[in-house]
Amino acid sequence: MDIKQNKLEFAKTPVHLSQFLDFISHFQAMDPLRRKVNVHVEYESESWANAFNLNKNIAKLCRLFATSFDSLENEMPIVEAVHHFCRTVRRVLKAIIHWDPRVSTIDGVKESSRLVKGISHQDYHTLVSHSAGLFRVIDYNVALSPVSFHHPLHWLLSQLLENTKLLQDDVLHQVGWTLGLGQMIQTTFDSLGSNQFLNIVEYPIRTLTLLSQISCGVWVRNGRNMVLQMHSYQDISFRPNTLDNDIHLLQIGFTLCDRNQILLTLIDRFQLLDWFNGNFQYAHNVYDSSQKKHMIEELLNLLIIIATEHDKLSGASSEQKVRRFIIQYLALSNLSYSELLKMIPSKLNDGSFETYLSDMATFKPPTGLDDKGLYELKPEYMDKLNPYFWHYSRNQREEAQEALRKHYNRLNPTQPLKEMDEYLFVPQLDQSNLGPFKQVAAFLHSRVFCEIITYSLLNYANIFKDGNSDTILDLTLHLALLATIDSERMNLEWKQETMETLTASYRVPTPTFIDNAVNDSIPESQNTNLLSVIFDYLSDNNGRFSHTHKRMYFLLDKFASNGSSDTKALIEKWTHDRNRLNRSAASGSKGGSEISDLERKKAAAKARQAAIMSQMANAQAQFMENHSEMYDEFEEEEERGNAGDLMDLCESNDDDNLQDDDAAEVVRMCHFPTENCIVCQEQLNDSQLFGVLAFVQNSNIQRTTPSNNKEVWADILHASEGTNPWQDGNVEERTFKGFPTEAHTSGMVISSCNHMMHADCFSRYQDAIEAQLLHETLRGNSHTFFNGRYLCPLCKSLGNTLVPLIWRGKKESYPGVLLPRSSFSELRDNALHLRTELSLKIEEIHNPDYNGASFVNTDSNIFLNHVDLLKLMYNQLNLTVAKSQIAIPDDSHIDGNDLALIDCLKSLYSIYTLTISKFEIDQRGGSASTKTKDPTVEYTGTLMDDIPTSAQRFLKILGLTNGFLPKLLSSSWDPDEMLAKECLALNALKKVFPSDFSIFNQAQPLLWADPFEMLVLLGFSANEYPQVEPHHVLRSMYIAELTKTVICIFQSVLNGEDTWNDASISTLLNGLISSQPNQDKEKAVVDFVTYVLRLLNIQSQPIFTLFQTIHPSALLSLIRTFTLPFIRKSLVFMVTFHGLILQTPEDDEHSQMSEYNYLLKILGLPSPEDIFKYQATENDLIPGWCHHLVTFSTTTSAISNTVVLQYLKLFLPIRQKLVTLPYRLDELFDESLKRVCLRCNTVPEYSAICLICGQFVCARRFCCTENERGECNIHMRTCGGDIGMYLIIKDCFILLLHRDGGGTVMGAPYLDSHGEPDLFLKRGTPQYLNTKRYEQLQQMWTSQTVATYVQRCMDSASATASWEYF
Repeated sequence: MDIKQNKLEFAKTPVHLSQFLDFISHFQAMDPLRRKVNVHVEYESESWANAFNLNKNIAKLCRLFATSFDSLENEMPIVEAVHHFCRTVRRVLKAIIHWDPRVSTIDGVKESSRLVKGISHQDYHTLVSHSAGLFRVIDYNVALSPVSFHHPLHWLLSQLLENTKLLQDDVLHQVGWTLGLGQMIQTTFDSLGSNQFLNIVEYPIRTLTLLSQISCGVWVRNGRNMVLQMHSYQDISFRPNTLDNDIHLLQIGFTLCDRNQILLTLIDRFQLLDWFNGNFQYAHNVYDSSQKKHMIEELLNLLIIIATEHDKLSGASSEQKVRRFIIQYLALSNLSYSELLKMIPSKLNDGSFETYLSDMATFKPPTGLDDKGLYELKPEYMDKLNPYFWHYSRNQREEAQEALRKHYNRLNPTQPLKEMDEYLFVPQLDQSNLGPFKQVAAFLHSRVFCEIITYSLLNYANIFKDGNSDTILDLTLHLALLATIDSERMNLEWKQETMETLTASYRVPTPTFIDNAVNDSIPESQNTNLLSVIFDYLSDNNGRFSHTHKRMYFLLDKFASNGSSDTKALIEKWTHDRNRLNRSAASGSKGGSEISDLERKKAAAKARQAAIMSQMANAQAQFMENHSEMYDEFEEEEERGNAGDLMDLCESNDDDNLQDDDAAEVVRMCHFPTENCIVCQEQLNDSQLFGVLAFVQNSNIQRTTPSNNKEVWADILHASEGTNPWQDGNVEERTFKGFPTEAHTSGMVISSCNHMMHADCFSRYQDAIEAQLLHETLRGNSHTFFNGRYLCPLCKSLGNTLVPLIWRGKKESYPGVLLPRSSFSELRDNALHLRTELSLKIEEIHNPDYNGASFVNTDSNIFLNHVDLLKLMYNQLNLTVAKSQIAIPDDSHIDGNDLALIDCLKSLYSIYTLTISKFEIDQRGGSASTKTKDPTVEYTGTLMDDIPTSAQRFLKILGLTNGFLPKLLSSSWDPDEMLAKECLALNALKKVFPSDFSIFNQAQPLLWADPFEMLVLLGFSANEYPQVEPHHVLRSMYIAELTKTVICIFQSVLNGEDTWNDASISTLLNGLISSQPNQDKEKAVVDFVTYVLRLLNIQSQPIFTLFQTIHPSALLSLIRTFTLPFIRKSLVFMVTFHGLILQTPEDDEHSQMSEYNYLLKILGLPSPEDIFKYQATENDLIPGWCHHLVTFSTTTSAISNTVVLQYLKLFLPIRQKLVTLPYRLDELFDESLKRVCLRCNTVPEYSAICLICGQFVCARRFCCTENERGECNIHMRTCGGDIGMYLIIKDCFILLLHRDGGGTVMGAPYLDSHGEPDLFLKRGTPQYLNTKRYEQLQQMWTSQTVATYVQRCMDSASATASWEYF
């Protein structure tokens, strides 16, 4: 039927029409429904779904048949086309009139009671209108008689009558119907009566009534299927060919039938005759009060739709309809392309939708991981928004009205509408293009319509005194506004006709709504008309109708300007009397005017607020009284710290300046908050042990610098060019690029949501989660992590341990540790003395006669009332750490009794080190939009500004825990545990300050280790020994970092000739050479590097090769780039563990300095150039480190008989990123066809890219399965640690895995041109990389929140999946 040649044949041949009418007649009024009254339906059949699916296709056939006449005038003369068209319309009308269904039988039993009867078998009764008279209409009760949704004959008629081009009066006049459409249709019923078209419209009216009754619960006894049928009939895929046709046919009925008669028919079908006759207190036999209110609203809204929706009547083009849909839905809220497309009927989407959308809306690209691109309507189209759009729901109507209010406030910023102010929406009623249907809104001027408005206002005022149904009032006033505006149009047309012709002056004008509002009185009182009701609303002194006054006064203005002289006189008299009463009331008031209800509410709200604030002040005072001892100790120090300005730390490196006695020291107490327990909601205090929920996990976030990777070194050189090494080196580069897996370093990090709970509550919560997990496992529905991992009950963050909080706060100071008491030159001697002291102490403990003393708490900052429980919690913490270190937790078991204290301390110190490193890595560059700023962090101009206060507080708690745990857990009978911390300190001192190299044969040199890790180790283990001051240790490790960096760069140049001789690398190196050479700095670099390499027995030729390859100026830039992360991490350590208070920088101080120099100034460290001019102290440290390294390296070259140093590793100093993906997804497809899986040596059928290293692996294939684990899970353990991040190319989604068998999927960073992902590539549209989305995915990786995201998704999922098979 959609072929052009067939369309012409269908239009010309009556035989095809007869056959088609016979076919669809079989489905007319099928599946009839009858309301259950006293009993609920026993069995809900699903047959309705078959009927809807069938009639959905029948409706499409009707649409295709009706479109056969769309271009008929182009194929033949217009007269012939109109003849064929009118013949078809008349035959369809006769088919409906003569439709007489037979009695259906079910299992041999006649069911005539369920049959929907034809027009010839309808019963009639007479209805009375007080002002319009008597009318004979069909007597039918939808709530008691059978009714059906399906009327394909009516749908066909409606779709035929949409062809307005063939229904114009001038065209019909040529065929012989001089009176137009009405004559053509009426002649079809000459022998049947004059109101037959109203009888045809009867069936759509019943359907609309049925929908309204279902929505308010009248048909609730028929089961849930009734609601499903209603939603299906109103669905966007169904309604364009069904429900919209019902409304369209009803509009034609209002054009051709008597307006009063069809209005009374509507009221009768909705069973609201009593309401619109003034009997508002009657008890309805079907509706309760809420249902009756709902039906009134539905009827009024239907009248608005009939008067205002002209898309079908005007023959609007597809473009006009699509543009209107875009305005109506985008005005409510910003929508994605797919969401908006679902709201547009498919028949209107002819390929130009995107063009219209781009013209009318502004595209907003997505910003988050789960966001979509959104379209926002341009402001110039907001004026076309109609809040009573026929496809709107009740909620959408309210949203549209609110959108209009906001638009008004944007246009009038000086006089915006307040929250309680009324917004006047003046509707527009355009009937210029309606042609034969231009009288569709004439019912607005009928007398029955005036009764509807009058009784609605009267009944509302009498029944809904509390204003609980403003919807009825709003709908009624909107109808009144429509009628008034149309009355103004009719008066203007009549005046124009009077001026153009002489005869028109003798024509009596048609009564308008304004005339009826003044002249028609309700029978209860001859003086009560619509105008008097409006006067009553405006005269109400209780303020119940104040929100309608703008609309009421608008109606009065239009009544006065367009009504008769008597009407104008009545309004002027009322206005004069009203003003006189207002003046009298104002002059007669005593002590000022009476305050309004709104002002009284404001005063009461202020009183309540004052009472609440007073209550809070009393509670605060009581708390301070009960806990005053918490603040006594540091009160004096805080007062001293808050007074006066803070002195800056001296920029000079002279030790004497650091010991200035006149330097002011600031001391304060950082109090830890004690909120309520998130489980029991009781106050946290020292009566019960409590702690902070934390999560320990294995992490490979830290990377080392590959020695011969040209791409990595190119990025490092790019980063060294500017003052900000974290900026992207080449943003435009989008070639696929990964990172070697062997360069990842494994370790453990700890994080916390900072929510607190009692230790007992934690234990009970842990038991409850395990019991729930066991229950789900037995049911086969387990998707919760094993090994004690569970979600925080408040914020759903992942956790597996509880860190006890027993401190009231942490002491902080400035300059604090940055102001040492001794000179740096004394460090070595002090360290050697401490080594001797610790050695003697350890030897003394191993003496059999030694009696150890038990732990006694002397710190007033610690509330220690539950020692045994605290020991248990610390042992559980150590056990959790030990379990997290195991690569395959399912196959291993750890006994807490097997853990040595010294090993536990090493793990805790290492966790603290890597956690700080994780924060430092996370703060390297990235878009500001992907990071959330903490407004409570004090501005310091450093990376501490980007670390949330909660994270800093947790690091402080963890640092105190690391210092207190060995004191509490050290055994008085085990010598190895009594001084475990001292043993660690002694081993560290032997590495940092070597004296006898013979004892280092089996020990790892300092230059092999991480200097920052050594800084943390000495900070924890030697913190109680004043001989080794933290600032001196910091300076020593800073020198060690510089030394190690020089050696690593030399090794990379020496072993990577192909890399460093590359033209692109040489170009980048030349870009690092300073344009203003400083010979002193360059000489210092050359001397220092030569000195260090000579200590390692390096010959002159390799040293010469180094400087020939890298200019000293470029080498200095590289050294600064590599050592900057150490300085940043050291700053975090000084703040969180040593309690350093950072100062707010001066306005121009931070902006004029690079981050490197600024941090050196804060920490009181010399610049690299000053270090290179080595002094005696450095000369004592560096030779020892180098000699130790040479001694440890025993490999000897057979050619030169020289010691070959084993390669040292430097941490990657640049921003750590996931793999670089190409801009287009199809480029990634091409790349996947070239890559071979390293396990099965074949091109994977389902390729997955590891986003961490870039390796291609097999996904969802059994070729690489090992122990029932897919290759993605296997590769995760060697690459990502506890997490895996993969891009499944063919399915276009991100696969996130966790080592405990958990996983989830999320949208890929590839989006189409509308900013939407195409999961499984169902749409097949081109996909492009969204950099913001990919940055947020990268932020999730660097912040180590992937495991939490996975568990949250699994916890909210309704089904489980076997993630191990990926």
